[in-house]
Amino acid sequence: MKKIQQRMRDHKYEDAVGTFRAAREVWPEEGIFGVDGIPEDEELDMLGTIYNTDLGVEVSEMNQDESQDNSENDDEDEEDDEEPSTAVVETDFDFKDFVLRFCHARVVSACVYLLERYDKNLPHTNHCIVKMLHRIAWDCNRPVMMFQATLFLIFQRVLHNPVP
Repeated sequence: MKKIQQRMRDHKYEDAVGTFRAAREVWPEEGIFGVDGIPEDEELDMLGTIYNTDLGVEVSEMNQDESQDNSENDDEDEEDDEEPSTAVVETDFDFKDFVLRFCHARVVSACVYLLERYDKNLPHTNHCIVKMLHRIAWDCNRPVMMFQATLFLIFQRVLHNPVP
């Protein structure tokens, strides 16, 4: 959201709207950036809210509790329970670095294992598996990780399987 707000304040409105819509596609289930097919006036209202919202550092201070203990001598001791204050800081999300975390042989192995039963998987599941393999091969520039005989045999089986 900070990036969207910054682009609007820099008068880069097309970039701000593009980032807003891209965020909607990346995180559709949360609905923070609206839903697909949102009317333009609602989208404009949401962008206005982002523009006017203070997205800086929020500090929430905990109230200090004072407790009194009565000792055997009826002396009162006051104790201040100091709880650490928390700060929420928004950082930029680098999608490329996020995808690079999945460039691992175990991830490819898990995808291959799931694709072995492609005919029993939901079409969306198969799409997600293939998309993950695509991201590893192309977005991370590691097509060598796809050179596995098992994966080639699965793709061959998929190509020769008649469409249901």
